Amino acid sequence: MSKDEADNVRKLGDFGKLRLQEKTYKMTDVQGIPLVITDFSLEDGRFGEFAWITATKPDGERIKVRCGGSFIIEALKEAQTANALPVEATFVLRGNAWVVE
Repeated sequence: MSKDEADNVRKLGDFGKLRLQEKTYKMTDVQGIPLVITDFSLEDGRFGEFAWITATKPDGERIKVRCGGSFIIEALKEAQTANALPVEATFVLRGNAWVVE
């Protein structure tokens, strides 16, 4: 490959789901923190459906949160159907289930 060709090669990170601009968190990282959810997308995973939640923390930081909680996913779908996004949410773990306060 010539130098000119190498200069024109694009990076894989510019495409698809690898192109995450926000910092990525697990649910346990944001437990008890009030978030404003602006968007989400659903994907199929090894253990069923999960959501990539786009949210803003109280300090203004935009983040992505991966969530497999069925109660949370159902609530997100209902909020989207009602054109209610953005919504506020504080996630807490009750037993083995993630819920919203």
